[in-house]
Amino acid sequence: MSETTEPLTVNQVVAYNLARARKLKGWTQDDTAVRLSEVTGRRWTSATLGAAERSWQTGRTREFNANELAAFAKVFEQPIPFFFLPVGLGDPPTPDEYPWYPDPGPYAMGSSDQEAATIKANDLLHSALATAPNPVFVALVNKALEKYNLVWSPSRLDWYRPEEWFDGEKIDRSPAPLENEIARRLHELLRLVEPDKPVFPPPTNASPNEDPPF
Repeated sequence: MSETTEPLTVNQVVAYNLARARKLKGWTQDDTAVRLSEVTGRRWTSATLGAAERSWQTGRTREFNANELAAFAKVFEQPIPFFFLPVGLGDPPTPDEYPWYPDPGPYAMGSSDQEAATIKANDLLHSALATAPNPVFVALVNKALEKYNLVWSPSRLDWYRPEEWFDGEKIDRSPAPLENEIARRLHELLRLVEPDKPVFPPPTNASPNEDPPF
């Protein structure tokens, strides 16, 4: 197979990760089609699923919609940003015969046969993961989480330093966690000042069977 010169589309990235998600689960296409049919309410077959997965490397791009992305997240137990991970990370279904994909992107924002703007792979991932969310988005998310007595505080990106990791876990090289103690005391103060405001952990009268939406 010759090296491709056309950029992948965002839909092709989703198709690639659809196959990745299924293979990580160890499911056959028949098994997955049954699960997708149950969740989406429409008939999926191994043939339609196979065509959707293969569309990342064929000229027949599959257009995925929001309903399908939500269904994929539920069926494969992966967050929606999983399906925007860059192609060529080394796990399935990346075969050795596609050596031109290890440094992916940019991705086309429209069909491969159209003139469309492109987006860099890391920009797509940053958008999907909300690594730098704007205040309005954060406020709306926390508004949605209020009924579950949860609050979301966006984390920040940091440089990967291999010397700070051991056996897959980050080594804590910081001094005494003074910041944690300050945060704990502020948390307790908040509970005293605003006892009616939902805070984490949830109160004991919260329903133990009511799961958060995310």
